[in-house]
Amino acid sequence: MLRKLPLTLHCTLALSPTYRPHRRSTRFPSARRISCSMKNQSSSAVGKSTPNGCRASIGRTGPQVSGLEKPNLDKLRPELDFANTSGPASTTKLTLTGVKPTYKGEIKPGGESQEVKFPQPASGSQFCIEALNAHDGKNFAAIAAIAELDLLDPAGNPISHQAWTIAYASSQELAGEDGSASNAIDGQTSNFWHSQWKNKDDKLPHRIIIDLGKETKVGGLRYTPRAGDANPGRIKDYQIYIGDGLAK
Repeated sequence: MLRKLPLTLHCTLALSPTYRPHRRSTRFPSARRISCSMKNQSSSAVGKSTPNGCRASIGRTGPQVSGLEKPNLDKLRPELDFANTSGPASTTKLTLTGVKPTYKGEIKPGGESQEVKFPQPASGSQFCIEALNAHDGKNFAAIAAIAELDLLDPAGNPISHQAWTIAYASSQELAGEDGSASNAIDGQTSNFWHSQWKNKDDKLPHRIIIDLGKETKVGGLRYTPRAGDANPGRIKDYQIYIGDGLAK
C-alpha cells in the first residue's frame, strides 16, 4: 500500500510594500502576484514527471513571502494585450487579381452611419471592402478606420454577423492600440478596425475580407466610421467585391 505524504505546495507571493494582512480578510490587494504549483499527492510520484511537465518533490510546506520595492502595475505590454488570436491566418493570400468590383462608391464626410444600396444584389460567401483613400487626404495618414460594417439583404434588412469571420486583412494595428480587423464586425461601435500605424504606416489601399460562412445575397451595406471629428482614416472612395475565394 502506498503511504500518503504531505502535499508539497510551492508559493511565491509578491506583495506591495504597504500591504498588511488582515486576520479576517481572505482578499489580497491587486498589486500582489501569486503563482503556485501543487505537486502529486502520492509518494510513488516523487521524482517522476507530471502531465504538466513538473516533477513531484518533497520540500517546504509553507509559503515564501517577499516584498517588492515598488508595484509594477504600470508596466504595460500592449503588444501582447492586443494580440489578435481570432484574426486571419498569416498565410491567407488575397486573390482579387482579375476580379471586377461589384460596386464602386464614395462615402460622404461626417461621423454618422451611412447606408448604401447596390444597383443589383450580388451573391457570394466572401465580402471585401477596399478603401482607396481617406477624406483627410494626407499621405502619412494612409489608414482606414471602420467602427462597424453591416451588410444588408436585398430588402434592406441587416444580415446576421453570427457566422462571420475575418478571412483577410491587409493591415491592422495590434501594438499601439486594439485596431484588429475583427472589431469591424463585432457589433460594437466603441472599437474599430485601424490599419497599422505605430511601427510603420501601411499604405493605401487597405482591404478586409469577411467570410460570411455561407452563400449570401447582399444588397447593400451600412458603414459606421470611427467616432470623433479629429480622428483620421475615414474612408472616401472604396470598392466592393462579393464572391467566392477572394482570400485563400
